[in-house]
Amino acid sequence: MAALDDDFNTADAIAVIFELVKLANTHCSGDSSKTLLQSMHERIATLCDILGIVTQKKEEILDEEIERLIEERQQARKNKDFARSDEIRNMLHAQGIILEDTREGVRWKRS
Repeated sequence: MAALDDDFNTADAIAVIFELVKLANTHCSGDSSKTLLQSMHERIATLCDILGIVTQKKEEILDEEIERLIEERQQARKNKDFARSDEIRNMLHAQGIILEDTREGVRWKRS
């Protein structure tokens, strides 16, 4: 807070957050109390929130799951179940997966 009070010095404020993360990584372990771990997490999250730093990681879909859904989509297309096919495509797109239908088959990439 002192760094932010000093002419909104965000560089120093971010450095403080990194120092706190470093402290947590070196001093907290599986043997640490749940209270200590929660306190460290809450403090880091609060400071990051003040600066607008996103700390929540978006759940990432695994390659095997993508391949399984593509196979399910291909089967739905074969069965002329285009609603399900579109549903799968939209679901993958919402998770950052782009499908390209080619002559050689379906290709996908992360956006």
